Amino acid sequence: MDPVLKRITTAMTVIMLVTLALMFTLSGTRVAAGKSTAPPPLGAASTTGRIVNVRLVINANGPHGWPTYTLSQLKLPDHAIIHLTIVNNDNGGSALAGPFGRPEGLIGPERVNGKAIEMSSSIVAHTFTVPALGLNIVVPAAPNHGTVTVEATFRVTRAGTFRWQCMAPCGTGGTGWSGPMATVGYMTGNVEVQA
Repeated sequence: MDPVLKRITTAMTVIMLVTLALMFTLSGTRVAAGKSTAPPPLGAASTTGRIVNVRLVINANGPHGWPTYTLSQLKLPDHAIIHLTIVNNDNGGSALAGPFGRPEGLIGPERVNGKAIEMSSSIVAHTFTVPALGLNIVVPAAPNHGTVTVEATFRVTRAGTFRWQCMAPCGTGGTGWSGPMATVGYMTGNVEVQA
């Protein structure tokens, strides 16, 4: 790769990571003693909201051979409790440190293959991260020729359209931030929370 292009790509990657980390930090999620707490519920509806089950599947070899979430555009009701199940069959992964290497904004612990876990900087295949909602769900790598199932519960407390992004560099290019990481419908999309 041309050295100038490599420096530009690296600089753009750093700027994008810093911007997303700042958005995640300013989103309202509070961290105390290493534990995160979701923003307080807004009104009675959020504490008695309905439960919505959502299932996503991560395909290791989607179109173009890129990893792909089955749904990239999600519609959720405001003030609902969302129970999200992610089935991952991608066995690739790398160490992911910092705020994206641990779950944030959840009600209770993340569950992997039915067991509650406390993740912190481990081998991560993907994340489902919505910085504006203070949400980060960590998806471990699947065993060869197998799957891993992640379950997480969270509450949406405001309406709007919010961008979600996988924060584990699982794409193409020298930094892993090209291809599926930059293309809506693969490792990024939108969450529309409807009032």
